[in-house]
Order: sequence, then C-alpha cells, then structure tokens
Amino acid sequence: MKVVILNDYVEKDSTEDELDNLEETKAVEKTLKEIGFDVEVIPFSFDIKKSVDAIKKSKPDFVFNLVESLEGNDSLAHFAPAILDLLGISYTGCHTESMYLSSSKITTKKIFQSNKIKTPKWAPLNELFKKNIFGKKEIIIKHLWEHSSEDIEDSSVFSAANKNKLSKAIKKREKNLDNYFAEEYIDGREFNISMIEDSTGGHVLPPAEMTFVDYPKEKVKIVNYKAKWDEKSFEYLHTERSFEFSKKDKKLLDSLKKICKKVWDIFGLKGYARIDFRIDKNGKPYVLEINTNPCITPGMGFASACEREGMNYKEAISKIIEKACKK
Repeated sequence: MKVVILNDYVEKDSTEDELDNLEETKAVEKTLKEIGFDVEVIPFSFDIKKSVDAIKKSKPDFVFNLVESLEGNDSLAHFAPAILDLLGISYTGCHTESMYLSSSKITTKKIFQSNKIKTPKWAPLNELFKKNIFGKKEIIIKHLWEHSSEDIEDSSVFSAANKNKLSKAIKKREKNLDNYFAEEYIDGREFNISMIEDSTGGHVLPPAEMTFVDYPKEKVKIVNYKAKWDEKSFEYLHTERSFEFSKKDKKLLDSLKKICKKVWDIFGLKGYARIDFRIDKNGKPYVLEINTNPCITPGMGFASACEREGMNYKEAISKIIEKACKK
C-alpha cells in the first residue's frame, strides 16, 4: 500500500517547535516503512495547488496527516484535512471540523462553556483597560491561535490589577493585538492527557502530570516555550513528565478521564488528540485547550503515554492507521 505523509513546509531558519515536525516525520516514515508501506513525504505549503498535484500524482491509499501549521500559521492547519476531504482521500487523525473548531482557543472555550465544562475565565487582551474583568486575580497572556506555548514566558503571568505590566503586555503585542487574549491563571497542577481512538471511541491513555522540579518559590510554574523547546534552559531541565500518582489522586484522575471522553465526543475527535488541564488549589480541574494534532515524536507526550499503556511506537502508529483506513 502507498501512503503519503503530509507534513509542515519548514524553512531551515524555522523555530525549534517548527523543526520538530521534521523529526516527527522521520519517526513516522521509518515506522511506516517497517510495517511495509511505500512512503512518500509531501510538504503542505501556501502553494496549495503544488501540494494537491503532488498528492494526486502519488495516488496514496491514505494520508498520514502531520500538518500542524501552514507555513507557521497554526490557525490554518485545518486546510490540510479540508483538501483531503475534497479529494476523497482517507487520512489519519482528527477531521476538518474538529480541527477548525479547536484552532481558536476562545471558540474552544465557548464550546466548553456551553457544555458545562470548566475552563478558566478569559477576555480579549484589548478589552482589559476598558473593563475590570479579572479584578486582582492573576492572568496569563496567550496567543489566540498558536500552540507549542508560542510567546509564553514568565512575564506572561501577572496580576490583572497591575496596569504597568498590562500596558507593557499590550504594547509588546500592539501590531496584532486581536490575536491575543487574557486567561485567568490557575495556580496549581498541570496535566496533559493523550487519547487514541479504539472500538469504544476515544480511549484515554495514562494521564501525565507536568511537574516543576526545584523551581524557586517566586518562579511561575508554567510549561512555557523554553520548557518545551530550549534544551539548555532551566525550564526545560526542570520540567518533568510524571505518570506516578498516589491513591489520593484516584478521584481526580477519574474526573479527568471522564472530562476527556466528554470533550472527545463534543468535538467529534478522531484518531488521536491531547487535552490540557490545570488543577486549582482546591482540586478543581479546568480544561485549557485541545490539541487535535499533537506531536507524536518518540519520547514526547503522546508516545510516552502509549508506552505507559504498554503500547510500543509501532503498535500506536498501526492503531492510528487502522482507524484512518476505516473512515
């Protein structure tokens, strides 16, 4: 069988999170060849006609969709499955509608809210001077569309009452202010939970907590850009993924799994996905966002959760393919 891996068009001077897509592609390509597929890699770029012509010429039995952004624009990632839908070609992972609905973090939050799923309070960044929305609560400034903790750093978290810091945050982003929003900062634990499709729908893989090891008391505990991508940084070296929990966490973990299944069904997720949570000091979980095409590079969150489940990388890729070919 012939399979096309559709991945991000990446320039040599791209950022670390963008370059990781190439490592992900290499791992998936190697595994597909080991399984016995004839594999071709086609980058998906703004020259959509070129990409479409290449896919048509390849005549794949299905496409392994690894497109996380369109030339650095995460908001356009749903263009890839939309094109594949148009061509009538089966593909791995989530479908166009769920990718589109979850690409805007505010749209995602509105859907959470309408379905009584707790999510941190939010507001467009450009409204904060007009209204006292958060009072004296701490907030975190986030990009509306971009993932991979884009533009998130320690200074992104501050009291909403601190007008000086708010002014600096707004000024720093004034060229595209509409692309940012403020979210209530939940001071507590952070969980990343991966899911994979099986015969029952969305199967929740072992929950992973992101732990902040030896962080100074005054340092904000967030998985910022450095924690994910700067291998020499304090954040990267001291942020660890843990699958170990005590018995007292059982109730919380059961609750997180239940919420994950609800989110999967509401958004019509397919193939695999990741759902991110923060847990407040009272143990109350808040859903932050959904990643409908999370990184599946070996050693990263999804692959690590599969291993914890007892599923090796080849088995995980095979399960993803199985569901794609039945669509």
